[in-house]
Amino acid sequence: MSTKPQALANPPQKGGTFYDPIGNENRRISLSVSAVTVSEVHPFPPAEQLMDVDHAAVEGLPSPPADHTMDDDEVVPTVEENNSEYNITEVSKAGNAEEGSASGHAGCCGHCGAPTNWARLSFSKDTPVMPISPGPSPLSDAAGVENVTPSPLPPQFKCRFDDHNECRTGQTDMKLARKTISDHFGRNKAATRAIKDWPMFCRKHYQRATYKSDQWQLRKCMLINNQFASIEKQFPGMTYEIVLKKSENLRLNGYYLASANGQNSQAAAQAFAPNDSNKKNYEAPIPILRELGHYLGKNKSRNDVQKVVALVRDMLKKDEVKQFPALEFLPMFPEPTSTRRSAARATAASSISATAAQ
Repeated sequence: MSTKPQALANPPQKGGTFYDPIGNENRRISLSVSAVTVSEVHPFPPAEQLMDVDHAAVEGLPSPPADHTMDDDEVVPTVEENNSEYNITEVSKAGNAEEGSASGHAGCCGHCGAPTNWARLSFSKDTPVMPISPGPSPLSDAAGVENVTPSPLPPQFKCRFDDHNECRTGQTDMKLARKTISDHFGRNKAATRAIKDWPMFCRKHYQRATYKSDQWQLRKCMLINNQFASIEKQFPGMTYEIVLKKSENLRLNGYYLASANGQNSQAAAQAFAPNDSNKKNYEAPIPILRELGHYLGKNKSRNDVQKVVALVRDMLKKDEVKQFPALEFLPMFPEPTSTRRSAARATAASSISATAAQ
């Protein structure tokens, strides 16, 4: 004889949780309950223990124990589930059975012997369930307004590794740009900052271009000549000052000073020979610096600087140098009128002071 479960004093009107034996987890559904009869709740056995249990006609639900009965006067709730493929139209619920038998199977799920609650649900597909349309996205400004994917930021520079094909590395941020030959135009010196157009590479293509040093040095000659044309287009009639970088200029001056002090040329050149351990900054041999020294100076035309580049290219092909020597072609921008007047006044003042001192 089964014990009749007790009814709740204040049964819930909406909301409830049913056990899903297939997924082995609680399933939250929407309930409309007129009255609920509840007996003591026990944990449902794991899904592994339900493998041998006979299932009900409805797929996925275990059959209630055979010795469980339901009294005629027991209150049965009516349950409706929304947003599902089926509508739950009937719920039959049995209370706990009496003490189990010696085998431990009576009054339980059929395996573990623990008392539990059983529910049989009957489904009907007669009435279709309309799906719930999704609401507005939380990112939209208002209901019904579709999200708009922001357009990508415009590239900050164009990689000119290949003038005939577009760069597809996606490295378009200026932090990833490499000016390639700016070190031969003064880099960040005041005479160079006015130049806006540079043959910039993205970082990936710059690493690829400089991987083979011999080919890259010859390509630098081409890029430098192209830069002369670009500067001429921006500043017609531009002239240049050709100088050696400071470190190379010190080596060349040291050689001339040693020669002037009576040291023979070969010994002086050996004293200021290139430092092979300096891999960051290339040092050209003294004979190369002496030859380039004939082309140094101010007010060099575009034709003059192109002749120097052609000379260096010939040195590279003959393997006289390993890299493009540390030459700089500094653009000579005309000074503003106010600056020239200030310089003239300073010169005149210094001359007057020198005369007065005499």
